[in-house]
Amino acid sequence: LAGSRLLFGATSNIQPTGSVAGVVEWVTEQLQLEGSSKSTFTVTARLSTVDNHWAKYVVGWSPPGTARTVLGYTEFRRHQWVIVASGYSNVGCPVGPLGRIVVPLAVIQGFGLYCPHIQTSVSP
Repeated sequence: LAGSRLLFGATSNIQPTGSVAGVVEWVTEQLQLEGSSKSTFTVTARLSTVDNHWAKYVVGWSPPGTARTVLGYTEFRRHQWVIVASGYSNVGCPVGPLGRIVVPLAVIQGFGLYCPHIQTSVSP
């Protein structure tokens, strides 16, 4: 499926941290490397208010309904954005209750999302 192969661990040379435009540009470049035409998708991104080294992006397709919307997270590490999670549901959450958290739970919750199988005292 389009956008489902965004390279985990792929890095960018786009700087600085805190740049939403940098995240959009980086994800756009990765989708084009996968073979998607820029005219068929739109990337939006938002920085985490919990930690500005994290951003959430959403890929929407045109016309709507031609592919599933993709949600992902990037982290700014060593002066570059790194795609750490990408998918359709429960993105960034551990596979099971004892799994490794890919994206910090506070970051996920800061975007108004949650991991359904993790009990916390924080409301989503």
